[in-house]
Amino acid sequence: MSDAPWTAHFNQGYHDGGWSGLALLAVDADPTQLLCRDLGSSALQPTVWLQRCPLLSAWLQAFPAPLRSARLLRLAPGAVIREHRDYDIGLPRGLVRVHLPIVSPSQVEFHVDGVRVAMRAGECWYLDLSLPHRVRNDSPDEARIHLVVDCEVNAALQSLLPTGEAALAAEAEVFARQAAAPEGARERLERFLARALEDRALLDRLQVLAADSFDAEVSAAGAAMGLRFDADEVRAARQQGQRRWLEQRGL
Repeated sequence: MSDAPWTAHFNQGYHDGGWSGLALLAVDADPTQLLCRDLGSSALQPTVWLQRCPLLSAWLQAFPAPLRSARLLRLAPGAVIREHRDYDIGLPRGLVRVHLPIVSPSQVEFHVDGVRVAMRAGECWYLDLSLPHRVRNDSPDEARIHLVVDCEVNAALQSLLPTGEAALAAEAEVFARQAAAPEGARERLERFLARALEDRALLDRLQVLAADSFDAEVSAAGAAMGLRFDADEVRAARQQGQRRWLEQRGL
């Protein structure tokens, strides 16, 4: 699809410019229309790009719930999607987002609420994206491409979601994959923290900084140690720690 009209994702504040999409179902079959779920499934028409992908077309036709949007989302090599929440979706709202990885390099880091989720090509994932999540593609030359659908929650879809022991097994698999994944920003941050706790001068310098200056300074200090992570990842880790602290105190 090198000639496809990949369109920059509309949430411009959430990414560094390397996140783009291609609609497969859209109003008036417009492949640049990346969001149309509020219009209902009856308004959607297949774009020319879906017509060129018979396997994806068959998968969408067999999907067990009404679709509100279907698009390919592409994260370029080296690109970042900053931490954010999708407040308008989730099981309680009756609308969920499902990912089908098409191209999924091992260097991709997809974190949901601080947990790295290693999605493999050909799998199908429901994620609670109302939780804080972020993505980076550290592959030097391969884009990450997912088929992403927004769909209404119905009984057929709910019956496919794991519950009880199956849900526990799925959660265990997520953590097992996280442990087996190549080292990422989270692990580099943990190594930085261990070294920083032994450096009194560094701790004194960091503790007087405002939040934004702190994030940038930690990133720079990590780089000086040969540990690569950016200020956005420091901010995400810091905010996750604050959330955990509040949760533990019932706040």
